[in-house]
Amino acid sequence: MTVVVEDSRFEALKFAGVNADTNGNNTLRVAVCNSRFDRAGAVGMRSSTAQGGGVQFTVEQCHIADSETGVMSVSGSSVVRVSNTTIVNNTTGVLAATGGVMLTRRNNTAEGNDTNGAFTGIFLAK
Repeated sequence: MTVVVEDSRFEALKFAGVNADTNGNNTLRVAVCNSRFDRAGAVGMRSSTAQGGGVQFTVEQCHIADSETGVMSVSGSSVVRVSNTTIVNNTTGVLAATGGVMLTRRNNTAEGNDTNGAFTGIFLAK
């Protein structure tokens, strides 16, 4: 399954702006582009494979601010790629939990958060 979110605004939410979670042997592909997340709740964008399957999550040219966690990847089959994105004023900027993969193109701004967090690796243009 493929999901594309473009030119959107998520504001004043309780849990998450975009929450991608698989529950089987499927692979979910999510692309979020040119969007804004302000006060998105617990997490601006979350990718999780707690129930199996896999998630390939791409974040491109977004602004994520004032949430508990800006971008989160949970579990080893969850891969999040972040490029040209600003992640500021969150409790935690980026979080890779329980083996989640969080990749950067090294062109993001992840600062001014209580804890900025860390990407687990880089990806290059191909």
